[in-house]
Amino acid sequence: MSYSVTYVPRKSYISIFCALLRVTEISFGGGSLFQDKTSILSFLYYSMIVCVGKMMRRQINFYGQGFGPMTSRLSKAIFPLILKQVDTLEVRDRESLGYCEVVKNRVVPRLTMDMSFQRVDKFNDSYDEDGVIALSLKEETFTASVLEALRASSTDPWIFIEAHRQVDFKKEWKKQLSISNDRLLDFTYILNNELSSPVPLSMIVSMRFHVCAWAVMTGVPFLAISDDPKLLQLAKQFGQPFINPQEDTVSGVKIRHNLRPKKYRTHLIENRETYLCR
Repeated sequence: MSYSVTYVPRKSYISIFCALLRVTEISFGGGSLFQDKTSILSFLYYSMIVCVGKMMRRQINFYGQGFGPMTSRLSKAIFPLILKQVDTLEVRDRESLGYCEVVKNRVVPRLTMDMSFQRVDKFNDSYDEDGVIALSLKEETFTASVLEALRASSTDPWIFIEAHRQVDFKKEWKKQLSISNDRLLDFTYILNNELSSPVPLSMIVSMRFHVCAWAVMTGVPFLAISDDPKLLQLAKQFGQPFINPQEDTVSGVKIRHNLRPKKYRTHLIENRETYLCR
């Protein structure tokens, strides 16, 4: 079965209306579009596309969607109405499935993999028990206390996975973590060329969802340090350790306690076989 998929830019209501005239189906593929943590305006924007599309009798498909968090009364009131308009409903985690199960949907929600994992067969195993530990940072969660905990948790130099140069590339971070230029991995280049890690990795300490998804695809265990619900859910799904800075202190001792590649490699492979081979 083929689907007509359209990307609707955030320009104007007229551009959205014109785009909808050209398609028979509207598909939302992956991501956490329906949440108000980033902005309630973003939530309302995507909700409006669903409503307008349904008014124009277009088929609405949700593939690999992650829902929440939704904290405002407006979001909580609108979202059940949005779900009732959907013709195909596939979610990527059990927490998102929970949002669907309390609503009488037109279709039965289905738990599937995140769309990142559609390419899992493109990557070779990058795990080596004696490999190096890679670090992936995210600006808003990479505080001075986290930096000190990371610096104190490993005597070996870190490999740095540079996912967003403008955000990740901080000279003071590199200096304090003893990261030289030859120990930087360009994550965008790796993904665009469907490559595994150019160096053997024993574990990844990450604050980014897609870096952790890539870790799953390449068989490398990871430690998630984040309060992002979708990343914490991913860690739980694949039996990986996580630290939520909002609920727990990020210390060098806690990080070292979770840097057990062999243990979490076993959990990762077991859960990956179960989850990705549906």
